[in-house]
Amino acid sequence: LNGQEQIVMFKNSNIDFAYNLKLLGEHQIKNSAIVCQTALLLREKDSRININTIKNGLSKTLWPGRFEIMKEKPLIIIDGAHNLAGARMLSKSLKKYYPDKKRVFLLGILKDKDVEGIIDELVMQNDYVVVTEPDSDRAANAQYVAEKVKAEIVYSISDSSIALNKALSLMKEDSLLCVAGSLYLIGKIRKILQ
Repeated sequence: LNGQEQIVMFKNSNIDFAYNLKLLGEHQIKNSAIVCQTALLLREKDSRININTIKNGLSKTLWPGRFEIMKEKPLIIIDGAHNLAGARMLSKSLKKYYPDKKRVFLLGILKDKDVEGIIDELVMQNDYVVVTEPDSDRAANAQYVAEKVKAEIVYSISDSSIALNKALSLMKEDSLLCVAGSLYLIGKIRKILQ
C-alpha cells in the first residue's frame, strides 16, 4: 500500500503479473482478479487486449467515495458504506490498512437503511464519533443515530459542515477521520475537502 494505491500480483495456471490498483480494500483485490481473468479470456477474441492493456486499465480505474483517501495529513478517508455489506467492507479495510490508528468517524445514515447494523459493523467502543445528517429528506435524525452509537465519545451535530469541523478537532497525530454512512454525506464532504 502506497497512499491511494496498492500493488497486486495476479497469478493463474498460465501467467502471472503485477499491477497497480488505486482501489483500496481486500474486496477490490478480488474484484480486480476477476477482471484480469475475464480480460485474459477475452484476449482470445480481441488482439488489442494484452497484459499491458489490462495493467494500464486497472491502474487508471478509480471509484470516488469508496475507501478514498481525501487527505494524507491529516488522514481523511471517505466511503459511502451506506448498507451492511459496505459497512462490513469498510470496517475490514480500516482494520487491515490502519490497525494502529485512533479512529474518528463522521457518520450520517439515511433512516430507511439498517442504522443499527451499519453502526455495529463500523464503530468500536474506543472510537470517537460525530453523528450528522446527510442532505436528504431520508436522513435519519442525528440525535436518534447518536443514541444508538456505543463509543468512547459521541457528538450529535445536525449540520454536516459544522460536524466535519468538530470531527477534525477530535483528531490527534495518530488519528484518522473516516466519513461514512451515506453517499449524500460523502458527496458533500468530498466537495468541501477538495
